[in-house]
Amino acid sequence: METNFLRREAIRLMICGAIAFIAGYIVSTRFQTTVPQEIALAQPVAVESVARKDDFKPLDLAPQASNPAPGPVASRTGLIAKLGVTAEDLRITGELNRRAKEGEYVLMLQRPTTRKFLQHDFKEIVAGTAKEYSAEYDRLFSEVKVQPFDSDQLKHHLGQIHQASLEATVAMQQLIRARQDYDTRMRTTLTEEQYGRYRELERERPALNELSSFKSFIGDNGAALSPVDEEQIVRLMVDSEAFTKLTSHGPYDVFRAGAIGKEQVINRLTEEQTRIADRANKLLALASEAELPSQFTTLLHRYYSHAIDKRRSEIASVKAPRNRRDNPVVDDLD
Repeated sequence: METNFLRREAIRLMICGAIAFIAGYIVSTRFQTTVPQEIALAQPVAVESVARKDDFKPLDLAPQASNPAPGPVASRTGLIAKLGVTAEDLRITGELNRRAKEGEYVLMLQRPTTRKFLQHDFKEIVAGTAKEYSAEYDRLFSEVKVQPFDSDQLKHHLGQIHQASLEATVAMQQLIRARQDYDTRMRTTLTEEQYGRYRELERERPALNELSSFKSFIGDNGAALSPVDEEQIVRLMVDSEAFTKLTSHGPYDVFRAGAIGKEQVINRLTEEQTRIADRANKLLALASEAELPSQFTTLLHRYYSHAIDKRRSEIASVKAPRNRRDNPVVDDLD
């Protein structure tokens, strides 16, 4: 029991803090690398370096039942067969490794062998945890009068939640590592001065997108911006962070989890509405201090009010699709 617990904990540590172990281990084309038995699951064998097509010919992916004491090669091929790793998986993984050696960035979960080893580990973790907490949930469900049939299904559901949690953890770690590796590469590729300028451009990128939307908006109002006006407004947007849209796909963006269900969607839209109003008021205050021409200050007020009205309309639509006009209107901008 204690050994199994320690084994599961080793796997959890791998998932929470050791992505490098998953993607970095490369065994030889004959799978000669020996992995200690007690950490075989904590450090999955990344069968990711098959260089030549001929290397697949001597591989027998079927378990070697005739050999009661298989050596490293036979035991490894038996595990590969158990996990459903195919020759095509090995070919794709080998190709991805080759491209990574040439400088292309490859995500850990792009490798089919890594995905299958991880699924194997996840299955072990979920099963072990389910066994560990089964009696506890039997007691909890019994106390609230859950029927046995429902109890079994609910415990299965708990296992699915655990599975999803493990997959989300690894996916999130993959994102964090990809962002960190990108920043490291930029730092090593550029001089310190170039890197500083690049980060400044990254900070301006949302403002430039916002300026494009603003220009489209004011174009409909018969106004136009000079290059000097554009530069001043971009700076105001950067300083106030008055952005009507936020992205999560960039290397330095703030990651935002998705909203699912009516309540979460309403909360998300309400947060966006409040954020836009707060940031827009900050921008308008800075515009006044910078003595931005009054016509553009007025247009900025209208632009951000329009964005707030859009969120308000979306909230009303989610709350009561057929009665969106019944919702009170509040002036969010000072």
